[in-house]
Amino acid sequence: KDALRSFSEVGHNTYMYYAYILRSETHDQYYYGSTTDLQQRLIAHNAGQSLHTRKYRPWVIIWYGAFTSKKQAQSFEK
Repeated sequence: KDALRSFSEVGHNTYMYYAYILRSETHDQYYYGSTTDLQQRLIAHNAGQSLHTRKYRPWVIIWYGAFTSKKQAQSFEK
């Protein structure tokens, strides 16, 4: 959980964007995405709020990278 904290929570003023990879715990599926809030996004995926990931729940984050721009995070996601 500590690894998912944003820089703003640990005293920096930089707004961070994240690219991430999820792995389904029940199926052989992976999902690549980007967000500004990793914890909330994982909760949303596991609550079935994403049409693309709903049927493969539950998910775990297996990798993420932090970027200073949305464009960088989205580019890495692709």
